[in-house]
Amino acid sequence: MEKIKVIIAEDEPPIARFIKMLTEQEDDFLVTAICENGEDALKEVENSPARLLITDIRMLGMDGLELIRRIRQKNQEIKILIISGYKMFEYAREAIRLGIEDYITKPIEPEEFAEALDRVRRHYTREDRLERQFRLEKALKNKDGKAWVENVPGKLLEVMNIYQSGDANENIPFHVRMMEDIYILNYKDSLLYLRCMEEGMENGKTVGRLRKIMDLQHGRTVAGVLIREMKAGEENIGQIRELYRHVRKLAVPGKKVAEDYGNIAMLKPAKGVVGDELLKKVKMDMEADSRKQFMEDFRKLFDGWEQKKAAVYQMKSALYEMADSLNRAGWLLGESMALKEYIDDSIHYSDSYEEIRENLSGFLEESIKEGGGRSGKEARILFEEIRELIEKRTDRNYSLAEISSRFGVSQPYVRKVFKTYAGVTYNEYVLREKIEIAKSLMELNPYMMIKDVADAIGFEQLYFSTVFSKREGVSPSKYKMSFL
Repeated sequence: MEKIKVIIAEDEPPIARFIKMLTEQEDDFLVTAICENGEDALKEVENSPARLLITDIRMLGMDGLELIRRIRQKNQEIKILIISGYKMFEYAREAIRLGIEDYITKPIEPEEFAEALDRVRRHYTREDRLERQFRLEKALKNKDGKAWVENVPGKLLEVMNIYQSGDANENIPFHVRMMEDIYILNYKDSLLYLRCMEEGMENGKTVGRLRKIMDLQHGRTVAGVLIREMKAGEENIGQIRELYRHVRKLAVPGKKVAEDYGNIAMLKPAKGVVGDELLKKVKMDMEADSRKQFMEDFRKLFDGWEQKKAAVYQMKSALYEMADSLNRAGWLLGESMALKEYIDDSIHYSDSYEEIRENLSGFLEESIKEGGGRSGKEARILFEEIRELIEKRTDRNYSLAEISSRFGVSQPYVRKVFKTYAGVTYNEYVLREKIEIAKSLMELNPYMMIKDVADAIGFEQLYFSTVFSKREGVSPSKYKMSFL
């Protein structure tokens, strides 16, 4: 991270010099201007890339509080420290309302001042990491090798890919996701962990974290692979895609599988795809037009897969083929794509062969019998009840698992209902609604702290800032600024 540029507004030169000395004693800070009044400080803030203002309150002309008010009309991003000889409550309350980082009284205690700067440093370090993380994620998604190389901060990478059932961001605790020395990217239905290194640095430090993450997922389907050293370059895009495919072939329902390799070339081939023999009987049932026998044999498929410990990737391939066969046989009330989406959800949100079987059996029984299926009225009622619960408790963050348990239905069925009546999955719907609530709160009160906005919708501040920026293309702070 480049040095944080600082402007000091203080009308007593000896104190200003002392503040400058204390500031530049700390790593990552550089004082670019010292101003003796608010007017000059305002011009400096408006015309420079400074990220921190340190200001007194009482100055000739424009005082510190008016300076902050004027700055906040155009700049919600800059961090502000107040240093004042006045301990008056009214000053402190107004300063807090204007969104300052800290209020330090004179005489300045170097230790207290250093702690305040450290909070500023940590804030910008996290913001810079999130921004770089977003660019890396975008480069990976777009297969943009050039953008990838431009944003990798190091010559070597330690790479870990983890696939797990359920929503990865929901299941991994936030403090683990935001490990300070690791970038964590969403990649398809997995998480990619990148530790950037320089030559000579010790690799393999992520091994313990891989085990810790897996241990946290009680009863989950989890597969993780660590590559201890990967040379940074445009070829990383293809290597990461190869790693992801390998991890998917390792994932077995309800099991935890971990592998550790020195480099990408050492990957051992995963098990092949389940053969046609497992589908022969159900295909014969289709040819005989025997729906009842088909359902009996379909359920037996999973007993064979469980005995062979078939990976989720293998089952998905076989079930996709079955969906196409059902469509050709004219058995499906809808298109095979709807069944394939349900296959994806059933596998990804289930943690045993039995759970996958029961979810898919229920769907197929409704889909292949003539005129069958759960009534639209019943599904609509379920949708309205869930939507009402979400609207009443905007401060809660109900997971898909909690909703399915609360209403006594499967997770894939909840996703299906929301796809039908909202046009998006449950998680997408909740995120969309919460972001809209957050936007309304900021529009009504642009001075509202980002932390308070995040709390109001049941999100942690850093996670809220990340998802808001991704969806809206602008940070929450910049969004607020447009309504001042």
